[in-house]
Amino acid sequence: MKPSELLKNIQTLLSAKIELAQEVTTEGIILEAESFEPKVPVFIVTENGTEPAGKGEYKLENGKTLVVAEDGIIDAIVEAEAETEIEIEAAKEVEVEAAEEVVTEETVVEEKMPSQEEIIDAVVKVVAPMLEQLKSEVEEIKMKYEEMTKTKMSKVTHTPEVKNNVAKSTKRTNVLETIFEKLN
Repeated sequence: MKPSELLKNIQTLLSAKIELAQEVTTEGIILEAESFEPKVPVFIVTENGTEPAGKGEYKLENGKTLVVAEDGIIDAIVEAEAETEIEIEAAKEVEVEAAEEVVTEETVVEEKMPSQEEIIDAVVKVVAPMLEQLKSEVEEIKMKYEEMTKTKMSKVTHTPEVKNNVAKSTKRTNVLETIFEKLN
């Protein structure tokens, strides 16, 4: 294939417009996908373009529910009748679980409240190792600080500044005298 033919094919493919299917949710969110089938990427249309649809269920205006299990990928599309059956089954399961959790007076076991001494012992057992660790860390920091101050202070030598202790006269001088003083 000639380069010019290849370039024409690429231009044709790039200029081809892909039509995406759109669905609107009951909340007014526009969803867009190549087709609304499982394992197909789905996007939410926003003012700034499109972004992958987040996990969750989207109730469409046509009565179906779009289920997105992973971000941006359709997991299933549930028909309205099947959805009500699923909701009924889920409600039955919740009722069964609730019935199992109901506790009668006979099955209630009185729990013994720990005494103050037991609570204090438990706290000491937990806190004591932490305190020991902190003490050792503080000691390490102290030793490092002492080493640093010793090494830094041994290198420092005192060099006093030499100041001219010329006593300034307190008498007032005129401009001419000031100029002569500065020249000398």
